[in-house]
Amino acid sequence: MEATDKGIINLSLGSDFSQIVNNAANGAVDDGHLLVVAAGNDDTNVADVSPASAKKAITVAATNRKNMKSAFSNYGKAVDLFAPGVGCKVADLNSNKYTTNDGTSFSAPLVSGVAACIQSQYDLNFDEDAPKKITKILLNATSPEVTPPTGTTNRLLYWKNCE
Repeated sequence: MEATDKGIINLSLGSDFSQIVNNAANGAVDDGHLLVVAAGNDDTNVADVSPASAKKAITVAATNRKNMKSAFSNYGKAVDLFAPGVGCKVADLNSNKYTTNDGTSFSAPLVSGVAACIQSQYDLNFDEDAPKKITKILLNATSPEVTPPTGTTNRLLYWKNCE
């Protein structure tokens, strides 16, 4: 794959608001990529965080096991959907065992994976319309099961069709 190939980009990073970072994120979408970003773990409004506040990115917040916004997850109008982010089973760096961890950096890849399933199942090549089509299908397939803070979307990642 060359750097010019189109695809799904998952970003689990963040900084204080930066128009330069948001412009780069929006530019990736303009170039034909689907950009999924972690909302962040500071229990603050994503309007103050980049690239989570980038208008063209899919911003993912974290839920706990009761489908409520996790205590740490960022929130706000720029959040597009929630995905599980508490008690995620992950490989332990110091052993060949599993451990659990929390964070929106675990939520965002779940959304990226479902986006890839949608791309495959709908046989979407990454032309200029693919990111918009995938986003529409993804957001329409969510479940209104989240108890979010005021001003934050009530969409929980839900995709039963990954095969």
